[in-house]
Amino acid sequence: MFINIEIFKYGSLFLTAMISEKQMKHILKLAKINKERYKKYGHNLLGFKHKEETKKRIAIKQMGDKNPMWKGDDVGYLALHEWIRKNKPKPKFCEICKVKPPIDLANISKKYKRDINDFEWICRRCHMKKDGRLKRLHRKKIKKIKEKCKSCGNWEIYNIKGYCKKCYYKEYQKEKRRKQKCVQSVNFVKK
Repeated sequence: MFINIEIFKYGSLFLTAMISEKQMKHILKLAKINKERYKKYGHNLLGFKHKEETKKRIAIKQMGDKNPMWKGDDVGYLALHEWIRKNKPKPKFCEICKVKPPIDLANISKKYKRDINDFEWICRRCHMKKDGRLKRLHRKKIKKIKEKCKSCGNWEIYNIKGYCKKCYYKEYQKEKRRKQKCVQSVNFVKK
């Protein structure tokens, strides 16, 4: 058997639900327990705050692998870097060039283990050199070789689909006009 009860009242709005007798008994039991707690402790439990000393003790008890949310070596990329930032002191200068201040935390073994000694604080330039990104960047700059235009025959560095900038723009305009004519002819046929 089900009972229709009022769960929530807000002004003239009522929210009702159909629940079984068993569920109703359970709700009443919880309400009785809460009433007894309120009589015993009063309103002091509402907004209860721990002392600073207690907060520190709780934090220390749940640090590191004692924390229920601890993942160990299954940690993600960003969380691992955050953990290393907190636990590895940042030196004044890059660990490789020892000239610039370090910005990046670089992994040495490329395995991303939870090991402080497997990371180093280095500047952006050294990080890019180590990863090979600086060489790729220079290769892209060097590859700017002049090519011959299909239309006018001029040699230019910036070549778009085999045309220089001027000829590409002309070809683009021609293509645009051709498409407009096709659309107009289709619209004319539809009418």
